[in-house]
Formats: sequence, C-alpha cells, structure tokens
Amino acid sequence: LALTHSPREVQFYCLDFGGGSLAPLAGLPHVGSVAARVDAERIGRTVAEITAIMETREKLFLQHGVTSMPDYRARRAAGEFADEPHGDVFVVVDGWSTVRQDHQDLMQTFTRIASRGLNYGVHLIVTTARWVELTAGVRDQSGTRIELRMGDPIE
Repeated sequence: LALTHSPREVQFYCLDFGGGSLAPLAGLPHVGSVAARVDAERIGRTVAEITAIMETREKLFLQHGVTSMPDYRARRAAGEFADEPHGDVFVVVDGWSTVRQDHQDLMQTFTRIASRGLNYGVHLIVTTARWVELTAGVRDQSGTRIELRMGDPIE
C-alpha cells in the first residue's frame, strides 16, 4: 500500500508485539507510529490517536453528510476536506497474544475499532499464531482472513 498510495491517502499505526519486525517501517512517511511491546506509554498514545481519528471522522461524516468511505475518498480527492490529514488508516497489531496477555485494558477498544472502524476508513490488521486467540468481537468483524501457517493444524 505504501508503494501504491501517497502518505495523504493511507497511514499506518503499528503495534509491534512480534519482536521488532515492524520497526523498519517507522521511517516511511505513511507511518504515524510504531510502538514496541516494552513502550506502554507509546502504545497508549497510539491507541488514543486511532480512537480520536475514528471519533473525528464520525463527526465529520455527520456534519458534512458523508455517506460512506468511497464518498469521503472522492470528496477528499476533489479537495473538499483539504485540512483533514488522514485517509484510510491501517492499524497493524503484530502479535495479538500480547494484547490478550499484557494489554487487557485495550481489548474493548480493539473490539470497537473492529466493529466500527471500517465504516470510517480505519482498518484493523492483526497477526496471531492461532485463530482462536482473537476475541469473538474481533473475530466476528474480520471480513478477510489470510492464513499463512497456523500454530495448530486443526485451525
């Protein structure tokens, strides 16, 4: 996406709980944040920023009669929302089991992002070794599932 879209069109906010594999992305102009597992303060700020983007976008849609993300994208491309800094926002959570183990306080927020975010151009991308690690609220909202290699063959 970073190769085919401008930083105005797409942004990434990464929670890197998988051992640092997302750290090299921090230098891309598309990336708002890469928060490592050990940086609780940055994790909190990143999640708060994503939540604020969703809330701002929801108000903007209501105030300006935006009916959908395709409508928003078209109107923004035509210059209507020139001051709006965010296009489609991708929240990348690498290592979902860490969220479940170390950040239980964020589970409800991620469920809200999964259930409401797509309507406002906020996409949740999660990596997990086991499909069953995802909470029902997140799993049920996952429209696309890509399996590379699962930890348990019965999954």
